[in-house]
Order: sequence, then structure tokens, then C-alpha cells
Amino acid sequence: MTEQEFLKLLHSHEWNDIEFKEAQTAVPKNAYETVSTFANTAGGHLVFGVKKDGTNFEVVGVLGVDKVQNDFLTTIRQQEKLNMIVEIKEHLHSVDKKYLLVFYVPEVSRSENVPWVN
Repeated sequence: MTEQEFLKLLHSHEWNDIEFKEAQTAVPKNAYETVSTFANTAGGHLVFGVKKDGTNFEVVGVLGVDKVQNDFLTTIRQQEKLNMIVEIKEHLHSVDKKYLLVFYVPEVSRSENVPWVN
């Protein structure tokens, strides 16, 4: 993803293919439900480090980038959480000297279903 493509995503509204999460120091529990939803539909981008306030978005950044990224990807790859491996692509972006983690969740085959197990 290019910087221009990312900035366009950041200034868009949340829709069926993009979701923003604050996630400054930890992975929000509902992030995994978003992965399941994206994988079972047309795919999408999950962005950590953006705070939602109604319809407004504020870049707050991810403070523990390595920890948040590792926790998220480790959990996603546990078969007791998802019934298959979803090949998520991750990117690190910096906006106003604040780090954002952007994960692209691809659509999975229609013959497979990716439920999230709590």
C-alpha cells in the first residue's frame, strides 16, 4: 500500500472494508471479530492507532508497536481461535510522528468459513 493510498483510507469513513481501532497499548477484543467479518466477506483494512469519536477520527498512534502487532498476529494464528490461517498483510505507517498498524485481511474462499471463537 502506498502512502497516498493509506492517507486516502485514513480520511475515509468506516465502511464495510475498513475499520479503525484505538489500540494504543493492547489489541481490542473486537478486532478479532472484525478479522472474521472481513475474511468472510470481501476483505478489508483494520487500522490500529485511530480513535473514533462519533463520526470523527483522531490519529493517536500505537505506543507499543511490537507488542500490539505480535499479540494480534499470534492470536490470529491460533487454530483454537480461527478455524484456518488467514494470510494477513501488515504495514507500519507514520502520521504526524505517530505509528499506525495497518492490517489487510483478505477474503477467504467461499467454501471456507472463518468463525471467531471467544
